Amino acid sequence: MAIVPWERPGSLRVRLWATAKLATLAPDAFFASLPPGGLAAPLSFAFLAELLSAIGLCATFALGGLALVPALGQEVWERPELRRLALRIVFLGVPGLAALMVALHAAHGVALDTAAKRAGSREVGRGLRFGLYSCGWDLVTLPLGLLVLTFTDGPVAAVRYSPRGLTAPRRASLAYLTHVHHFEREAAPAVSARAIVLVVVPMVAIVSVAFILGLVWAAS
Repeated sequence: MAIVPWERPGSLRVRLWATAKLATLAPDAFFASLPPGGLAAPLSFAFLAELLSAIGLCATFALGGLALVPALGQEVWERPELRRLALRIVFLGVPGLAALMVALHAAHGVALDTAAKRAGSREVGRGLRFGLYSCGWDLVTLPLGLLVLTFTDGPVAAVRYSPRGLTAPRRASLAYLTHVHHFEREAAPAVSARAIVLVVVPMVAIVSVAFILGLVWAAS
């Protein structure tokens, strides 16, 4: 069984970062031995990780916009309607994005268990815990996490680890299906692919509706 740092006593900052790094940089070992347990701890981890990820992402876009259009900051400051829009993005858009990402990761975890059951697994899955802890991928590989990695592990390590957001999901899913649901290594990729299909279609619809509503809200 993995020892999940987030579920141990200690500093919140240390536990958060240690768990996110394990989930991202050692996804095979972490998710293969993910222990059963409650949902309160992984849920709090997921929301905190995604909230920080969203803040870092929005700050990066804001700084990029200011670099490209230096007068943008003054324009936002002087025009009340732009100030209101900026405040909406910060206080509503950022938490909304974080909640959406938590839902996406959680849905992926549940879909893994669903696909495994349909393929014949009789094991009691812990897919929701898988999905919530997988939010650590975003914390480490989005701008804020890469900035932290640059200071803690060095810029070379930050560059080397940046693609892990693309490779960790597959590695984690295969390890989870192989060790928790006990599929053969040859069968696990097909089950993982079915899980992606199960989650992609409804989530694309949800994201599309959320995007349209966001445009309407921003224009109001």
